[in-house]
Amino acid sequence: MTTRYGAAIRSFSVKLDGTTVTAVNDRADTGLITTTSATLLCTVTDSRGQTASETLSLTLNAYANPSLSSVSLFRCDASGAPDEDGSCIFVKASANYSSLEGQNSYVLNVRTRRPSGAWSGETALASGTAAILSGFNPDLSCELRLSLTDGLGNAASYSQILPTRVWAMKFRPDGSGVAFGKAAERSRALELGPGWALVFRDTEGHEAVIDYAWVRAHGG
Repeated sequence: MTTRYGAAIRSFSVKLDGTTVTAVNDRADTGLITTTSATLLCTVTDSRGQTASETLSLTLNAYANPSLSSVSLFRCDASGAPDEDGSCIFVKASANYSSLEGQNSYVLNVRTRRPSGAWSGETALASGTAAILSGFNPDLSCELRLSLTDGLGNAASYSQILPTRVWAMKFRPDGSGVAFGKAAERSRALELGPGWALVFRDTEGHEAVIDYAWVRAHGG
């Protein structure tokens, strides 16, 4: 960039979609460009008030925040076959992210915990590839969280709780609790499996039902 007659550059600006931004410390930041093409009008003003402009046409790569799809989480045996009595967990998910012509990347991880407990360390996953996690007691429920982060720092996550295996009725080994439809996980408690409800009937056959949705609706 050159000037004439000893003039100095006083300022420069960039115009995008009708909005002009004047540079501060030799930097002009436009607003967010939400399309895959844009036209910029760059203008320089010298110390004599004279201006020169140039139009730049840009082609941009389309970008979308990352997302997870085709998530599959279930209890299995060591080979990955579904098995509610198995001590392994099958994990598979597809990572959807904008490659930006190979300039972007992603990291996909899974963590586990007992509900409301501490999370385990992260286990790396490959998009669309199954992983078999081992060492899980089928009589203890388990929460899994998938985390997807791209190279720009945007993220997506998915959580799911796997219940215990199904039992008609199951006592805790020390006799301190009992559950119906699941394993007993709490001491000094009566537990019901997912989807179960308490049903009360009077002598005339009228029913009153208390289930999870009712308890939540009434402040439980």
